[in-house]
Amino acid sequence: MGDVIVNGMGSRHRLLMSVALASLALVACGRGSEQDIAGTVTLRDSSGRFRVDQSTCSSYRGELKAGTQVVVRDGDGSTLGVGSLQSGSPGEAVGSTGRSYECVFEFYVNGADSSDYYQFVVGGIQGPTYSREEMEARDWQVGLSISE
Repeated sequence: MGDVIVNGMGSRHRLLMSVALASLALVACGRGSEQDIAGTVTLRDSSGRFRVDQSTCSSYRGELKAGTQVVVRDGDGSTLGVGSLQSGSPGEAVGSTGRSYECVFEFYVNGADSSDYYQFVVGGIQGPTYSREEMEARDWQVGLSISE
């Protein structure tokens, strides 16, 4: 990007104007083209049938574990981005229905293409769909829950 020269401005003002325009261009480029999405997948089971290895966990059948793909699709089913589950952290929760056991995974999808709708698929399990407005309101973070 070249220097913006405005008549009557000194070199300090020209530099500040250049930095301001460059910052504005970066914001405009990042907006509407790609988004980074962060989230968690919480696997709940009242019987605690998780595989626990020291401080990590996975689902009993093994379909949800570190490395399982998280696919983000648009409303037509085209892939917008792909991430993967990080190591799961085991835990317990007590609710109105009694005690349940949890395995919580984090995931990141970097550079997901822009869309009007974002549908999540975790290890082949169909998840929810959010509109762009909902994702913006969530600050591009989602919390998904699966019960076994």
